Amino acid sequence: MSPGLNKYVPAVHLVPAAEAAEMTKLLENTFRAVAIALANKFADICGALDIPVTDVIDAADTKPFGFMRFNSVPGVGGHCIHTPHTDFDPSWLASVPAVLGAAYRLPAGPIIIAL
Repeated sequence: MSPGLNKYVPAVHLVPAAEAAEMTKLLENTFRAVAIALANKFADICGALDIPVTDVIDAADTKPFGFMRFNSVPGVGGHCIHTPHTDFDPSWLASVPAVLGAAYRLPAGPIIIAL
């Protein structure tokens, strides 16, 4: 690892191929997008029920396991590094099963859940 990078990153995990590194980034971004979408949906529901969503998130954040805090925000961000060859994000992931001829299909759009 570059000596200059050591002050920002404590360790680097090496993977055997660039494809594994790209899929890792895709997994991280998808996890974040889903978690923020869930936080935003909870904010909508809490707003309709007149419950402060911050009270709900703060309480859930006291659990020492099984919860990772994500706050409601206006968006989920974009690409860290944009080039024509690395323009992969969670929405791109939805097209992969069809390209590979896989039977599994990710939802194409939002799912409405009746409560």
